[in-house]
Amino acid sequence: MTARLAEVSILLVVLGSPAPGYPAPRRTCTVRTDGTLAIQETVVALKRKAGIVLDHVRTHDASTGEDRIVSTLRRGRTVVHQQEMLFPPGGSVTLIRRLGRGFKGLREVRITADAGTVQMTADGRPVSTAALDASPPAVAFADGLPPPRLRVKRDVVRLLRRAAREPPPDAACPDAGPSPRKVTVGPQDECDVCILLCGVETYLCSVRSLGVESLLSLLSSSWGCAGVALRCSNECNAPGHECCRVHCGTNCCGRVDPSQEIVCIGETAEHSGLCCYRGGECGPGCCDQGRTCADPTTGDCCSPREIVCGRHCCPDDAKCGNPEKSLCCDRDAGEGCGGACCPAGQRCKHPHDEPDFIECVACPPERSGPVCGDTCCAPGEICDGVSCCPPEQTCGGVCCAAGFCLNGSACCAPPSHVCGGSCCDPFATCCNGTCCPELGDRCIAGSCCPESRACGPSCCPDGYTCTDDVAGTCTPCPPGNDPCRRFPGNPPCCPAGSRCCGNGECCGPGTLCCGDPPSCRDEGECLPR
Repeated sequence: MTARLAEVSILLVVLGSPAPGYPAPRRTCTVRTDGTLAIQETVVALKRKAGIVLDHVRTHDASTGEDRIVSTLRRGRTVVHQQEMLFPPGGSVTLIRRLGRGFKGLREVRITADAGTVQMTADGRPVSTAALDASPPAVAFADGLPPPRLRVKRDVVRLLRRAAREPPPDAACPDAGPSPRKVTVGPQDECDVCILLCGVETYLCSVRSLGVESLLSLLSSSWGCAGVALRCSNECNAPGHECCRVHCGTNCCGRVDPSQEIVCIGETAEHSGLCCYRGGECGPGCCDQGRTCADPTTGDCCSPREIVCGRHCCPDDAKCGNPEKSLCCDRDAGEGCGGACCPAGQRCKHPHDEPDFIECVACPPERSGPVCGDTCCAPGEICDGVSCCPPEQTCGGVCCAAGFCLNGSACCAPPSHVCGGSCCDPFATCCNGTCCPELGDRCIAGSCCPESRACGPSCCPDGYTCTDDVAGTCTPCPPGNDPCRRFPGNPPCCPAGSRCCGNGECCGPGTLCCGDPPSCRDEGECLPR
């Protein structure tokens, strides 16, 4: 640690010596904070009367762990050249060179590099890095179109060469107070020193190519300097280094506070895991801080402005209509109803996957309870499938008025009625504490008797007919005959398969008892026409 700090100090002292024949330029160094950003700015006045200034701004974002170094050459308020280096946690590097006034044909070169891929663009056009690495090197673009013609004014070339002789920014502002990561930006530990050295090394590589007038030279030098930055950054972010306190296998989780628990997603003996803050796990992936896991099967995450709905993210101007179907509805729409949303102000009565088959009902605002048939219950009420009631007025899961709950499990409200410990169906006969099975049964001598066999105080046995309902006399029918119901005019018995008629006859097959007075007639005469 001490050796690395000494290395930086010696390098900056050597680089900070003014070039022979040039007066020491005026430097000002300030340190400030802005939210999560710690900022150190060094302004070098190269030519005071001409207003030529070289401005170095170094920032560290405490929320993301990203370091940024921006060097801008200005003439007055006009930007002549700007170089931006970004060092996010984990080892990737972005180098951006912006060409201002005095350059024609090209405005920006951008190189993004990480452990797996390197991409280079010139004014947004992808550049063939293979052509730059070829022998001899050449300029080629992925779109197949010819390269632009780069032209640089002579006074700009001289100005760039003058800026190239200017040493890099100081490691820390003298007299600026304590060095930051806590409040400012200067080196504080091995990681700070390492990132600073990367910035110095990349800066030196870049300034040596300033003033070149060839597009090939400019792109080749930018390409080479990005490689320098990537190599240096990878060394800083190697597992076990101060910039990589926590890592999943060979994957660096960045400069993480050890107090923040990290889990490794998908780590195996053959593959390094994915760095993830505890609570951000989402199946095969990981949600960034502030995002919420929506679908663990795919690793999809919702942004803080989105709403998790099942396995989907609804926009902030919508609402979740049905989590089971991951259904998003417009904010002013009605309830979700299966696979579709009800119209505005309506509730779901019958959900369905097909929008054409859903059923919705309109309920007044004061009835905000559950949907119940063609209406809605009041707040605090439940629906038993037919009607609404307060929860305390239920019995066996159905609404039941007070005083009619039988054994706490069955509602026996009129026209049903209690019989012993049972609830009889409407109009059923209660006999000796038992509900008679058939409608019209009579209770005779403490037992249920079918109405067709009732005979005053007696219940005739099967195959007997009542001949005296006052005395309760039952007489057996002749063999092959069935008893007739005790009714004025009916015969006592009739042959099996025939019908008893009120005129004392038995109506045989093909005939019915009808008419006034009743008699046996053909079926055609009795049936309505």
